Amino acid sequence: MRSRVLTLAMLFTVSDAFASTAHYISASGTATWAQSTVSTSPASLTTANSSASAGDSVVLAGGTYPAAIDPQNQGSSSTNRIVFAGASGNPTSAIVTAINIRKSYVTVRWVRSTGSLNLMNNAYQDTSTYATWALVLGCRIENDLTLQGAKDCMVYGNTIVESTNGSVVFEDDDAGRCYSMGLPTGHCTVACERDTVRNNTISLGVIGYQRVGLMLWGHTQHCVVDSNAISGTFTPDGGSQSPTALWIANSYSNSFTGNTWTFDATADASGKAWYFMYLRDSSSSNVFTGEMF
Repeated sequence: MRSRVLTLAMLFTVSDAFASTAHYISASGTATWAQSTVSTSPASLTTANSSASAGDSVVLAGGTYPAAIDPQNQGSSSTNRIVFAGASGNPTSAIVTAINIRKSYVTVRWVRSTGSLNLMNNAYQDTSTYATWALVLGCRIENDLTLQGAKDCMVYGNTIVESTNGSVVFEDDDAGRCYSMGLPTGHCTVACERDTVRNNTISLGVIGYQRVGLMLWGHTQHCVVDSNAISGTFTPDGGSQSPTALWIANSYSNSFTGNTWTFDATADASGKAWYFMYLRDSSSSNVFTGEMF
């Protein structure tokens, strides 16, 4: 319950207000960061990534940017964040190559990403710098969603769509490689904790053999997946392992509430099986309430 209270408080605190200092950028912007406080003198996304700091809002003009949103600094509190925002309510106007958040108190909204959305730690086994209290809302993501060692983050009200083998993954900083032959490897140092994925439309596209739609592993704990519409299509594509809609391993005390799951198949499983849910490797205390299949 604590995770829901915290993430909802974060959403309502920051969703309706820009940070205090506005900077303007465009796909062809060349201004300095100091000059970009005037809308007619926009900087580039690269400049914004390196220069935006706590209290700054980055206003993205419409256009196709040749870079990802990837801020190198962080906000300082829920009311003193770094905010990247496209046109209000229009996530198709400002187009970026990906959204990467590895810092604290960063908000991204109303942006289209042709690549993945990644909430992650700064580097492998870096236990000091990772995405915390990040908020992504109202965006269109045209690739995977990965939370890797993120904590207290919220992904809310987005459209996440991919044509083939899409995935939503909660994992640790070594992509779930916590064990080998049943023994701890020592590789998993930063796990996802208290993250929320809520009220999104998630289309995973065609899911072939050896693929998973939504996956929690690597000691993911106390995360919430609720009120999402999740869909995908299984297809036999010659692989060796049956595809799975939801796969949970080494993960504990997570909550699934009020999601709608819609999966079909292009053909018979050809001697294998289409799995909806796969629980393994000591996962426990995961709660499912009001799910619709």
